[in-house]
Amino acid sequence: MPATYWFVSSALREVTSSSTPTLEVGCGAGQYRPHVRGRYVGLDRTAGEYSQGVARHVDVVADAGALPFRDQTFGTCFCVAVLYQVPLPDVAIREMRRVLRDNGTLMVFDYNRMTQQQLERSEQARRPCWTARELRRRMANAGFRRVRVVPKFAFAAGFAGVAGRLFAPFLVYWSERQQDWAIVQARK
Repeated sequence: MPATYWFVSSALREVTSSSTPTLEVGCGAGQYRPHVRGRYVGLDRTAGEYSQGVARHVDVVADAGALPFRDQTFGTCFCVAVLYQVPLPDVAIREMRRVLRDNGTLMVFDYNRMTQQQLERSEQARRPCWTARELRRRMANAGFRRVRVVPKFAFAAGFAGVAGRLFAPFLVYWSERQQDWAIVQARK
């Protein structure tokens, strides 16, 4: 089973609801299914093996740029380390917005520019690269509102409140200067 990142699990417990379904785009092995409150739908571009000996747990096989759901189906949509692999990430962002209900939440957990550049070198494959702020701008351009960059430590126990709001800008600045995650939260 692939890694389950603590900050993704924590965020999902915070933003998902038992009253509305949640869509994971690029679900792979489906390791976040148990961390979602309510109904979970895992979508991936293939149902084939995730990696050698690791099965994918996919509910729907489809492309992130053409989601096969009606408008306003989901209360929450999220993706983990997916957008940098999608040929047209802006189209995928617009599709996720389309299937979200009004006031629904999109959480994007993607590798930041430094991590993506390292992956390019090791995998010898060209990938789009962005900072969390550039990803935030893409989401705002797709029509999302209340778009904010969130440092992964914002999901740690005890980080909420005044101290968390004071340190968040520093942590975003710090995380963009090392191999880390670009995490953006937005509302439709």
